[in-house]
Amino acid sequence: MINFKSTFSFAKRFYKSQIELYYTTGLYSTLNPNLSSIGPWYLEDKQQTNNSNEHFYRRKLPACCLAFSSEEGKQVFKESLLSGYANIYFPLAEQFRTQAEPAYCGISTLVMILNSLAVDPKRVWKGPWRWYHEEMLDCCLSLDLVQQNGITLDQFVCLATCNNLDLNVVRTDDNENIKSFRDVVEEICAGQDKVLTCSYSRSVLNQTGGGHFSPIGAYHPKKDLVLIFDVARFKYPPHWVKLDLLWEAMKALDGVTGLPRGYIVLRKTEEMPLLLFRLSNIFRVTIATNSVSQSSMAKFMRSWRTFLKNGSVKIADSLDVTIGQTLAGLNEALKELLEGDSVFNTQFNTHCIDTLPPDHISAVRKLLASLENTEIYQIIHSMVSKFKKNFFQSRSNFISNQCTCIERVGKPFVNEIDTSTHDGRKVLTTKTNPSTLLDNSKELVTDSHFITMLILCWPYSLNNTNDISTYLARHVEKVLLNGDDLLVNEVKQLRHQIQSLLELIKRNPPVF
Repeated sequence: MINFKSTFSFAKRFYKSQIELYYTTGLYSTLNPNLSSIGPWYLEDKQQTNNSNEHFYRRKLPACCLAFSSEEGKQVFKESLLSGYANIYFPLAEQFRTQAEPAYCGISTLVMILNSLAVDPKRVWKGPWRWYHEEMLDCCLSLDLVQQNGITLDQFVCLATCNNLDLNVVRTDDNENIKSFRDVVEEICAGQDKVLTCSYSRSVLNQTGGGHFSPIGAYHPKKDLVLIFDVARFKYPPHWVKLDLLWEAMKALDGVTGLPRGYIVLRKTEEMPLLLFRLSNIFRVTIATNSVSQSSMAKFMRSWRTFLKNGSVKIADSLDVTIGQTLAGLNEALKELLEGDSVFNTQFNTHCIDTLPPDHISAVRKLLASLENTEIYQIIHSMVSKFKKNFFQSRSNFISNQCTCIERVGKPFVNEIDTSTHDGRKVLTTKTNPSTLLDNSKELVTDSHFITMLILCWPYSLNNTNDISTYLARHVEKVLLNGDDLLVNEVKQLRHQIQSLLELIKRNPPVF
C-alpha cells in the first residue's frame, strides 16, 4: 500500500531542496539580475548562518529601534498618549496578533486591521462566530502562494478592497515627500476610524529579512518616532523608529515588482457589503499574481477589452442591436477560458438561500427583481434563454451541489450561436426553434443575471467616440440613475473591485 503522507512529505522536502539550490547557487541572480536580493522567506536567516539545523528564538532589535516595553519605550508611549497621538493604539492593541506563517506579515496585518475596524466578514470563522482569520483572505491569491512568497503592495490592496475596506495607497517615489507622510501619521494616530499600514524594507532598519508590512500604532511628535506593531512577534517586539528612517525604508524598491514600497490608509467602507455577486478567485488571482500574460483568463481579458475598444456602434442602432453585438463579442471572449475558470461567483449557494437570515433573503430577492426590471436584462434574457438546449445539458460544472458557494463557470454561454450580420458586424439573434428552449425557472440566478451584471459593472472607457465601450457606459449610467439602491450598490462595489484590479495591470503591463 502506498503511504501518501510519506510520499507527500518527501516531495515537499525535494521541492524545497531544489528551490534552495536554485537560490544558493546563484542561478537565480544570474537569470534575474534585478531580483538578486530576493529569495524564499525560509532562506532569510539560513543565508546568514549557512547552518540548516540552527534554530532561532527571536532577534535582537538593532540600535535604531527602541523596544516598546523598555523603560524608555514606555516613557515615549506615555508622552505620545498625553499628546493625543496614540488613540489608534487601543483598537489595534485589542487585535494585535502574531502572524501564523513566516511569510504572512501582509495578511496578518490585514486581519488585525479588519478586526480593529470592526468589519463584519459576513462569513463564519468557527462555530457561530463571524470573525476574520488569515485563512479567509484568499480572494486574490491562494494561501499556498502567500505562504511561499508573501504578498506585494498591490496584492495587499487587492485583498483589502475585496474585504470591504476603502483605502488610499501612496508609493514613496520622488513625487512624494516626507512632510505629507508625517501629516498622515499625525491624522491617523490621533483618531480611531482609520489605520495606517506601511510596506517597507527591513534591511534599511538594520533588521534581518526583506520586505515587511506593519500597522502604525502611535506617534511621538517631539521625538518624531512612530510605533511599529510588528506582527512577526516571534522575531521582533513592537518598537519605535524614527519617522525619517521608516520613510527611507518605504522608498526601497520591491525586488518582485521593481517599484517603491509605500503606505496605505484604510477605513471601513460606508457602502453596504455585496449581497449576492462576487468576483471569482481565478479572476482576482490572475491579475494579483502578475500572471496576466500566461493564463486563459488573461486571454479572455485581452479579447473582451479589445472588443470593447474596437467594436463600433451607429447612431441609428437600437439597444437590442448593440446588446446583441456585445453578447457575440463576450461569447467569443469566454471561449478562451478553460474548464473551471470563472469571472463571477455568488456569495453563497443559491440553492441553499433558505439558510440565510430573512432580511438577507429579502434583500437578495429585491436585488434580483431590480436587476430583472432593467431593459438590458430583459434583452439579454430573451436572447440567452433561446440558445440550444444541448449546450446547457453538458454544463455539469456550472453549479456546485454543495451548500457552500455556487460556482458559475465562465464558459461561452452558447456553443452553437445563431448570429446575423448587421452592417458587417456579428450580432446575436434569437432565431431558434422554440422546442429547444431550456427551462431555467428553477434557478434563482441564471446566466442572464451574471451576463447582465458583468455588463453593468464593467469599468468602461469613455472616449467620446462611437465605440461600443462608450455607448454601453452611457446606457449603464442611465440604468444606475433610475436603479434601486441595492442594485446600484452591488454594481458600484463590483466595478470598484474590477477597477482596482485593472489598475494593477496598468502598473505592471502584461506582455501578450
